[in-house]
Amino acid sequence: KLHNNTTPEDIGICRAVIRYLQTNGDMGQYWQVLSEHGIDKARLASYSRPITTEPYMVHTDIGRLIGDFERYLGILRSVHDALDLQLALDHARCVLPGDLQGKLQGICDMGGTGFGSLDEGHGKFMK
Repeated sequence: KLHNNTTPEDIGICRAVIRYLQTNGDMGQYWQVLSEHGIDKARLASYSRPITTEPYMVHTDIGRLIGDFERYLGILRSVHDALDLQLALDHARCVLPGDLQGKLQGICDMGGTGFGSLDEGHGKFMK
């Protein structure tokens, strides 16, 4: 699923795989991250290329594999998340008032969290 026709949900899937690897194969952590992104077994099984099996630990350099997934997560975020805004904010911090920096950072932090709509995210930003 992560290598073709990506969607914003792939951010959650990738983060779940990373957490699974970081915790030495803790399935509870894997499902917790998926749940945080609004993804369950039924959703995974509904894809055009269904995911119907849980991940399993491979005999390889796990640290390197985590690094590969983290780099791929960066690519997913650059396509489906507020990463471009985060980069712009990081470059402009020195000339922006603190309260505006905080609001913009709030927008950046919303990405990949499973908001149901832009209105829901906008509501969080406006608070």
